[in-house]
Amino acid sequence: GFDTTGLDVLVTDGASMAMEIIMLGVCGGAGEEERPLLMFNPSYTNYDAVGLRIGRKTVTVERELNENGEFELPSVETVEQRIIETKPGALLIIPYDNPTGQLFSKETLIEYTKLCVKHNLWIISDEAYRELAYEKGKETSSIWALTDKDVPGIEGRRISLETASKVWNACGLRIGAIITDNKLCYEKSVAEYTANLSANTLGQYIFGALKHESYAQLHNWYEQQRDYYRQMIFELHKGFKEVEPDFIVSRPEASIYFVIDVRKVAKPGFDGVEFASWCAEHGAVSLDDGKEYTLLMAPLNGFYSGKNGDNNPGKTQLRVSFCENPDLLRLAPELLSKLFRAYEAQRNV
Repeated sequence: GFDTTGLDVLVTDGASMAMEIIMLGVCGGAGEEERPLLMFNPSYTNYDAVGLRIGRKTVTVERELNENGEFELPSVETVEQRIIETKPGALLIIPYDNPTGQLFSKETLIEYTKLCVKHNLWIISDEAYRELAYEKGKETSSIWALTDKDVPGIEGRRISLETASKVWNACGLRIGAIITDNKLCYEKSVAEYTANLSANTLGQYIFGALKHESYAQLHNWYEQQRDYYRQMIFELHKGFKEVEPDFIVSRPEASIYFVIDVRKVAKPGFDGVEFASWCAEHGAVSLDDGKEYTLLMAPLNGFYSGKNGDNNPGKTQLRVSFCENPDLLRLAPELLSKLFRAYEAQRNV
């Protein structure tokens, strides 16, 4: 539903390739400290991984998971101070956030993008999960919903990353895109991407079929996706809180994730990476159907860029992803509770 006047699109082999192209453009040179990418911690690990691979630096501004299960975004003043300290080339925003499941409202986007205009930064918005927000009546959150009236000077500095893999369930197509309202950014991105010659043709034909769908049909699909995930996510959120009331479970607002923090109940020295490895190798819970199960989770250690050892709040946090059959996911609260208790019982502290 956005006005596409003046926008250019480069189709890429998935959003991960788009990520790489854009980081090459907005950050300083390979191995340099200049113009890093500024992200919100915890942050999507692929940006760190891509930055490491291509020699571009990332820096962060912190947000915290409070005991009410809310990730608290940093104040405008805090973000501005980090901009002054680190002199980034761009600010990355993931409005429908991975890994936290947090939704950045339009008002929040306006506040942060005003800082980008003030300090002459690119605004990168990773919109892989756009439309997957679960509070009914909430306005779609996107940098393309902002106008020059909302943020004077915003035009010409916006870049979004797009993908077929999330809302459209098409990871294997490997179709992503860079969308920008800056002609030079587009031209330089196309020039850099010629090393790949082109994104895969078959994927482009298949995903291009959406062009022939009506606006109403597309929004009907979005609504079906929201209803599917909303029911599952809220049911699981309630289930985890009932089984383990002292677990901190983040508020599920958007995307297909939430975070569980066991810091109030775990013994000292708990490490999510070690727990996830133990679950994969040794964890086995017998349920009423006579089968044995374990649970695979993403420990948040690696999502906190620049945080190491006991300084890393992700050590006690686990990301739950809703990309499994709903009937199996309903087992997750009981499984996590039993696995966690068994793991803690055998751990010597």
